[in-house]
Amino acid sequence: MTLAAAAAFAGTAMSSAAPAETCYVKTDVVPYYSQAPSRGGEIQGWVNAGTRFDAKVRDGYWRGGSIPRVADGVFIHSNYLNCP
Repeated sequence: MTLAAAAAFAGTAMSSAAPAETCYVKTDVVPYYSQAPSRGGEIQGWVNAGTRFDAKVRDGYWRGGSIPRVADGVFIHSNYLNCP
């Protein structure tokens, strides 16, 4: 499922012009998923504390977005993110 599809499914409006919320991972060995696990997402990899995450979509407690120079269209649980 793409980020746009996830946004539509979750009832969240998303536009290509919408700014991303810059977040940072709070702890080491945090998995990121192809989509929210509640929607069948699979682990795509892991990131460590301090990694930047540009959140564009909210799906319950999950944030969808990109990890610059690593992955795009992935989800991380909000408990592992520090977002201003």
